[in-house]
Amino acid sequence: MNKYENLCCPVCHAKFFEDDDIVVCPICGAPHHRDCYKYEGHCHFESDHGTENQWKMPEVSEPTLYCKHCGEPMKVGQEFCSACGKMQNDESEQNTEQNDQQPNFGGFNPQDGMNFNPDFAKMYNINPDEEIDKDITAGDVLNFTGPQGFRYLNIYKRQLKSGGRVGWNWISFLFPEIWLFARKMWFLAVPTFIINCVLSAMTLILIEPYMQNAMSYFDIANSLSPNDMKFVGMFGICLLIIKVFFGMFGDYFYRQHSFKKIRQLKLQNTTDKLDFLQAGSVNVLVIFISYFASSALVQLLVILLQNLRF
Repeated sequence: MNKYENLCCPVCHAKFFEDDDIVVCPICGAPHHRDCYKYEGHCHFESDHGTENQWKMPEVSEPTLYCKHCGEPMKVGQEFCSACGKMQNDESEQNTEQNDQQPNFGGFNPQDGMNFNPDFAKMYNINPDEEIDKDITAGDVLNFTGPQGFRYLNIYKRQLKSGGRVGWNWISFLFPEIWLFARKMWFLAVPTFIINCVLSAMTLILIEPYMQNAMSYFDIANSLSPNDMKFVGMFGICLLIIKVFFGMFGDYFYRQHSFKKIRQLKLQNTTDKLDFLQAGSVNVLVIFISYFASSALVQLLVILLQNLRF
């Protein structure tokens, strides 16, 4: 970790990360992103050089460590917790605890209110108190997102650092409406679910007459009339556009949703991690309900549209 990590570039105001390309002013030592320094052509604090307001390296306070067993604050280098008295680096005790734990999902243990496992946090170099966005910490994100929380946390940090919105999420690409329902983004899930069902039903109506004697989808495609083929292709393209759209922007929408819900919980003075879990995380039951509801709605729409057609 470089000594400028967690400081901010004076030009773009983004936090420095370990892999950032940083240059420092040869006069005052102020760090800048290399591109930001080139953009300004000089130190951002050039007007203060030689004055009492010249930039100085801020004093770094001693990092706060926490007991792995009870969570009480500890000093750096302290081997035994003053609160519970347990040793911090006892490998045999750690192995015993790991064997006793229930299976975790992405570093989480469902039995302790989705507290993220400190071993996973250490592995991913996560500080739960690190501020990711205004009033939102890494711990808030992990407790809200639940399974795959470390993935989403890293994506959010990259998006906020670069200002970008485009990424790729295979699950939201393959099953957009099911993923939206599972992540409780109802405002996007419901219209996407309806649109997909309507497009699927209309496609099924067009190809159903050709399915009786066809041996494969290739036979169906060859049997379709030019007019039906045009509409089937158009519906298929619309479905693909929806998939690609959520594959590219799904993580961005989930970040917006997560941050909004986390702030709402904090306004309600909610600190219980189980409340974060209930508001966020994954609703497994909804996954199955949405899957079977999708098939049922498509069949219902096929019947209704066929009656309207004839």
